Amino acid sequence: MDISSAAGKARQTARSPWFQRAARLGYVANAVLHAMLGFLALLLARGDSAEADQSGALQTLAAQPWGIVLLWVCAIGAGLLGFWSLAQAALPQPKVLKRLKHAGTGIVFLVLGGAFLQFALGNQSDSGQATSSFSA
Repeated sequence: MDISSAAGKARQTARSPWFQRAARLGYVANAVLHAMLGFLALLLARGDSAEADQSGALQTLAAQPWGIVLLWVCAIGAGLLGFWSLAQAALPQPKVLKRLKHAGTGIVFLVLGGAFLQFALGNQSDSGQATSSFSA
């Protein structure tokens, strides 16, 4: 397979309606995460104790009935959206900023998918501890 046929296949896959629809599941994953963060913020405003950060939201989601299934769906959706965005960044674009936007979005959603996957597998961590150990 030569480079031009590989590029053609990549272009065809990135523009596939099926792949585009599947990648939209990543937006659902993002909405679920932000809805959980909003819910935890409301609990904090009422005076309840909760962790209103990404790990707190994912821990709360994992503890719910069907939470693990939803975490898996969100991990797959965020990963698909990440790969779709990176595929879009690899395609020729008239503007460089559009390519950079797709590349950045792809990286962010792949990282988000990794966080969902980590919690789906039961490897829960505290984002505050991860941040402090990373900056130390």
